[in-house]
Parts: sequence; structure tokens; C-alpha cells
Amino acid sequence: MAISWGSWDGHLIVGCEVVRDGADALFRWYVGIDGWDYADTQQLNYSGDDSGSKSYFNDLTAGSHGTHQGSVTDYMQVDTQRVTGSPGETVTVTATLSGSYISTETPHKTASISLANVPATPTVPTVTSITQSSATVNMVLPSNNGSTITQTKFYIYTAATGGTLVTSYTSTTAATSKNFTGLSAATTYYADVAATNAIGTSAHSTRKAFTTGSLVAPSAPVVAVASSVTQTTATVTGAAPATNGSIISGYQFQVALASDFASLQQDVSQPGLVLSLTGKVANTHYYIRYRANSNNGYSDWSPTLDLLTSPTVPSTPAKPVLDSTTSDGIATFSFVAPDNGGSAITGYLFQVDESDYSTPLSSVTSTALTRTISGLPLDTPLKARVRAINAIGNGAYSVDLEFTISPGGDFIIHSDGEFVAGEFYFNNYGEWIKVT
Repeated sequence: MAISWGSWDGHLIVGCEVVRDGADALFRWYVGIDGWDYADTQQLNYSGDDSGSKSYFNDLTAGSHGTHQGSVTDYMQVDTQRVTGSPGETVTVTATLSGSYISTETPHKTASISLANVPATPTVPTVTSITQSSATVNMVLPSNNGSTITQTKFYIYTAATGGTLVTSYTSTTAATSKNFTGLSAATTYYADVAATNAIGTSAHSTRKAFTTGSLVAPSAPVVAVASSVTQTTATVTGAAPATNGSIISGYQFQVALASDFASLQQDVSQPGLVLSLTGKVANTHYYIRYRANSNNGYSDWSPTLDLLTSPTVPSTPAKPVLDSTTSDGIATFSFVAPDNGGSAITGYLFQVDESDYSTPLSSVTSTALTRTISGLPLDTPLKARVRAINAIGNGAYSVDLEFTISPGGDFIIHSDGEFVAGEFYFNNYGEWIKVT
């Protein structure tokens, strides 16, 4: 702080530099000259909020102390006073010079300063980042009133005035925000703040009301993930959703054959997020969803996982159909493709035989759905069967088609009764009798 000078009286002038020092004030007194030489003992006499005097030897000559300030060609500090008072009080001291060898020179200087006080009252705080159980209280540092703010204080109460102190925090670094945790959900609280310096602590600010978030269930989980899928087993893994402040206690999994979950195959409640599926059917769609259970209820269901079990061999074809025969033992058959079991059918094995297919009369694999077989015996009970093949393996054989080709080229299907070429034949204990 610069020296503040009084008025010249002769060739002398008195100046003062006043600063706060903790709760006190320091008055630093100076005597200056305008170039006139001095070599005598002088005295500063104090009045006002301090008294006493200070004697000193004035040996100032122009430039002798190497100091200069405006019209003051040289000056010297002659005294430092410590003045005490009440916080915030304005203290004033006047210093009057006497004892100059020029007796009429009695310059003086009056200086004042307000002593440091506790910080000003902070403005109303703001409250941000409010959740179900936490909130951040923010403050603006107030005027320090002459003493550096060393601490800030944060408080949360149950009422706008009075009430119960819920929690508090003192920052030794004069922080301007504090995040409080452990608050109750859906509850209104009131926050205020204060600041501290070497003199003391400010008044508390006006309180700011805020309300924590309401209790809600967890968010809906993401769709589950399937792994290690086989024809009959699979592993389904979910992921924990956002808790929204709730405490998750477990998960409910549902498995169904239809995406509307109207009829459930499984309804499992468990603590973990991994569900093991067993005993399932190959090449079958299973629809799976799950949700979290918590102290605030269930979350919404996850999106549905459509899990398709691994493919299997083709289904069993229907019995082949005998479409036509000729008198020279040529027969034409057809059949319908069965379900492929989830893997494309690569061929059909079609066999014709008289007995147990151990050495079939014909055994041909082809992708065609019709077969023409030649060289078949006439008037002999025969049978035919078919099975489908895919990358997984061989499906089961169809039911046998039993038939006989007549010498005339017509055929008889061995069953309880069949129309053949417009004629009806009846099976009488193994003998086919035409009904006329």
C-alpha cells in the first residue's frame, strides 16, 4: 500500500501507510523533506484511537536515504503502531511532528482504516445434481471483510427455519461446493452456507429448499444374449440395468414358445443374470425375456430374445405315393418334402424291396421328389420307403408303401381297400379280391 502524505509545514511532511494485520491495524509512520537538510531529534505525538509518542533522529538530507516520492525528496520510516479494536470498527490515529529546530514546523497526518471483520453473509446457495439420495450444495464466496476466507461451511436442515440439522460439512480449503449423499428419497430439505476467516464465521445464508427424487424401479434391462446353443440346451445371459436408486434383489426370466408369452414354458426367479436352458427341442424358436426385482418393485421387461435351437435331421416324410406302373415292371413314385429340421435337405434316399431292405431291389439317393424304378417283379408284393438327408444327418424312414404290380400293368395298393384303375379291391387276409 502506498504512503499517504499529509500537508507540508515548512520543509517537513508526515505520511502514513496503514494496513490490516489479522484482527488489528498497523500504522507505519514516515517523515519526509523537500530537500532541506536536518540533523536533530524530533518526535511524533499520537492522538485518536491510540496515544503516545515516538522520538527519532532526523538526519534527512536530499537523497541521503535514496528515497523519493513526488515533491518529497527524501523520507524515512520512524515508527510502526499496532492498533486494536472491535471487528469491523474504524480506527483513526493522528500523528503530529514536534521538536524540529525550526520550531514553527509542526506537520501532521491523520489516517483511518476499518478493522477486519467476519466475512459478509453469503448469498442463497444453489442446489444441483439432485438424485434420490444425493445433492450438491453450491455457494459464492462472500466479501472477506479484510481477512482471507479460510473455511466454508455447508448445512442441510429439515425446515426453512429452525428444524433439525441433517448433516453438515466444513471445507478447510474454502471450497464452493459440497456433494451430500445418504439423503432420503422424495424428501424436501433446506440448505444454507457460511464462511470463516481469522476473525470468525459469518452469519448463515438464507436457506434454499430442494426435494430429492422419488423412488422408482430399475430401468428395463437390455435384451439377453444367447450362447452355447445346441439342439436341446442354451445359456442365456442378461445385464444389470440402471438401478435408479433402487436395490436390485434378483431377476425374473420367462421362456415361451410364442412371442406373446401367453403360455409359459418356464417362469424362473433367481438372484443371478445367467439362465441355463435344458430339455429343449431342436430347431425351435424360444422367446425369452427378463426383468429386475427391487425394493421399489419390478422393472419393465427387457426386449424379447428370439432363440432358435440348433437344427436337427429332417422330419419323417409321409408314405410315398405310387403314381403309375407298366406291365414290364416300371413304377413311378412321388413324395412330399418333410420339414428340413433347420438345415437344408441335401437328398432323399428312396428304396424298394420285397422284404426287409437288407438287399433292396432299388436304393437311390437324389434330390428329386419323384422316382421311376424299372425292373420290378410282377405279381409280387413289394414295398417302398423314403427318408430325407441334411447336413446334420439322416431322417427317419417313412411308413412303407405296400403294393403289387399286376401282369397287366395295373397295381394294387395293400391296404384294407383301394381303387385301382377304376376297380375296387378288398384285402381278404392277404388275398386281394376285386369287388364287382
